[in-house]
Amino acid sequence: MSAAADSTQPTVVVTTAGAPQTPEIVQHLQRQGYRVVATDIDPTAPGLYLADRCYLVPPGNSESYLPEIRGICLKERADALVPLVDEELAAVSRLADDGIAVLLPRPGFVAVCLDKYTLMRRLADAGVPVPRTGLAAEWTNAHEVPLRVAPAASGAGVLTDNTPEPRGIARAAYERFGCRGYLESGSIALKLCRIADGGAHLFVKDVRVRDWDVAAPALVLEESGGALARLDGTPFAYTGSFEHTGVIGAAAAGVCAAVAAWRRADSGAPQAGDREGGPIERTAT
Repeated sequence: MSAAADSTQPTVVVTTAGAPQTPEIVQHLQRQGYRVVATDIDPTAPGLYLADRCYLVPPGNSESYLPEIRGICLKERADALVPLVDEELAAVSRLADDGIAVLLPRPGFVAVCLDKYTLMRRLADAGVPVPRTGLAAEWTNAHEVPLRVAPAASGAGVLTDNTPEPRGIARAAYERFGCRGYLESGSIALKLCRIADGGAHLFVKDVRVRDWDVAAPALVLEESGGALARLDGTPFAYTGSFEHTGVIGAAAAGVCAAVAAWRRADSGAPQAGDREGGPIERTAT
């Protein structure tokens, strides 16, 4: 029997435990008195380690995803579901038929927003100024104008570092968090300022960092709504030895928390499991 059977707390299922914003969402819901169940395809997803219970699931765009997530919601007696990745939105919208509150706009609205071409056409038809947009197959004068070629869906932002391409921990973070772009930049201070001005969204480094390397740019970053942390997720206190290993700079505090949780999971601590005492459950695929 699931612990949900004995719980008087309302239960919320949060999908995509590996998304940068998930740890902050999980902790916020728990502070509000909710019991949180998290899901992801990756056993190292940071949000799994913060939830009250967690499951591994098939990819959100697979045929088996909807039956599995529906089974989890029914087993855990979920009151609501918070989807956090584009590819699963159409599927989870159908859970409303099971009496589960899905925090999602109308399915038709979602479908339009997920398709950049359709969205630009709808906005243009409504009189909203948008860049001239077309499909590659129908663009006959591409050589005459500056173009930006984009996929149908955006990624999770731009990562910055001081190498021609992401390497080491930067490469791992780039792949783990689905970054869509990379910006080569200079010093630690300059990279943090690039996040502050919106040119980048994430900087992760596992080198030795001193307080005076980050004190000034941290003020700029925080004024813009961004956040700075040491690699273990703790803040720079600007006291003591003044020297630390690693730094995380991000456009939001939740991203810093997600990266730190990912690093802890990747290093083997904490062990995979849920706080009710059972292991992560792998649903059938």
